[in-house]
Amino acid sequence: SPATAAEFTLGADDAAVYVDAPVNVTNLDPWWDQATDLTEVTDTEAGKLLKFSNFNYQGIELVQQDLSGKDALHLDVWSATTGTIKVGPVSTSTGEHLIEFNVTAGQWNPIDLDMADFEAAGIDLTDIFQIKFDTGTTPVSEFYVDNLVFTAPYVAPPASPATAAEFTLGADDAAV
Repeated sequence: SPATAAEFTLGADDAAVYVDAPVNVTNLDPWWDQATDLTEVTDTEAGKLLKFSNFNYQGIELVQQDLSGKDALHLDVWSATTGTIKVGPVSTSTGEHLIEFNVTAGQWNPIDLDMADFEAAGIDLTDIFQIKFDTGTTPVSEFYVDNLVFTAPYVAPPASPATAAEFTLGADDAAV
């Protein structure tokens, strides 16, 4: 298991699915005839995580939500082996589209999948009710996930107001 926690800061407008606990989840481990054993584990160093064992595919059922304004599907993945995993949101009206990503063994892999890629593949982001994980071309049989979040677009903080210039009116100056 991971020896450190994944680095992530949840934004105020992010739609969390799992960040140390399920959020907006109706069923964390639905039975879809999968072989995968999905469990919540607590690691002394990494905190609370989702552990996928004997992985072939897995779903997470969500409270249906409009994710059309979100920027990316973010997740941090750790595995003892290198390989690939596919993941994507599932729409009630248009189904699923999964995107494959690489996992490097023995480290946290921060993954950010652009929501525009799901939309371009025909996924209606206004009615997302599940997330699906599936094996990639080089399967990983066991891995951990933390910080499963649909992130909002980055908004830069407002610029600091300019400091007013200081000046002194001289006796011969006229104020306007």
